Amino acid sequence: ENVPQSQLLYGRDLKGKEITTETTIIYIGRESDIVINELSARYINKIKSIEVIDMYQFTIEKISQTSVNPFLYRRFNLIEKAKQSNVFGILIGSLSLPNLNSVIADIKHTLSSKDKKCYTFLLGKITEEKLANFVEYIDCFILIACPFNEGYSKKSFMRPIVSPLDIKMAFDENFKWNAEYSLDVNYLSINKEIKEEDKERK
Repeated sequence: ENVPQSQLLYGRDLKGKEITTETTIIYIGRESDIVINELSARYINKIKSIEVIDMYQFTIEKISQTSVNPFLYRRFNLIEKAKQSNVFGILIGSLSLPNLNSVIADIKHTLSSKDKKCYTFLLGKITEEKLANFVEYIDCFILIACPFNEGYSKKSFMRPIVSPLDIKMAFDENFKWNAEYSLDVNYLSINKEIKEEDKERK
């Protein structure tokens, strides 16, 4: 797979690089880091392996294909919960995200086409205490934030928190999933679709 010239991955320019089944991604950090879920879900079936160098314990761990399953299973479970919801709250985790307005417009358009209601919230740091003020009215929250935002992985919140891609997979009949998963709204192919649909609506 050739990476498009304009493509960025987590702020790093991949111009001129090529990711193939012979590629090994080396990650310096911990295997429990949130970034491992993101890398595994996107590339585990398209690269040779992911190796984690733990500088704290001086170990090297190789990520197997099965290690991505718990993460994806949780996303699929959240998608099913989204399908059962009627009122959504869009949580803006950062105002500096690219195409933020287009992403919000696309989510609202997708939900309204299914007769779902949605409201937009700018709460800063997302905490269980803040969201507790809205759980009486909201069935499911949609988080638009950095892919490494802890809100995507928290299980203690009283309502499910899904991603923009989860909403596309749940409600957009024209969206074709290519077996990759990412929480990064800057990298997803969804951005191209959002721009095209946004132009058509204007």
